[in-house]
Amino acid sequence: AVRNWYSQNLAHLVEDGMDFWWNDEGETNVWTFHWWNVAQIQALRSKDKLKRFYSLNRAFTPGMARLGATVWTGDVDPTWEDLDKTPGMMLNWVLAGAP
Repeated sequence: AVRNWYSQNLAHLVEDGMDFWWNDEGETNVWTFHWWNVAQIQALRSKDKLKRFYSLNRAFTPGMARLGATVWTGDVDPTWEDLDKTPGMMLNWVLAGAP
């Protein structure tokens, strides 16, 4: 019910010309971004069944690639130490199925 409500309230953004989603809303658990993406797909499909869905998310969840969603690295500190760790983190995401 909540996902349908959220989707209906997003539909006007598609009508206004929004082309993609950038989800940086904060995660409450591992599946939050997954269900946000599902609701966003519903909003897009309610207005344009042929338009391709794309979403850039702050956190990775398993299965997001099949939705048309990808992930950014989130809050990486601007230090050489964090930069040095980033490739390994991204390789772990790929091993887990991230796009």
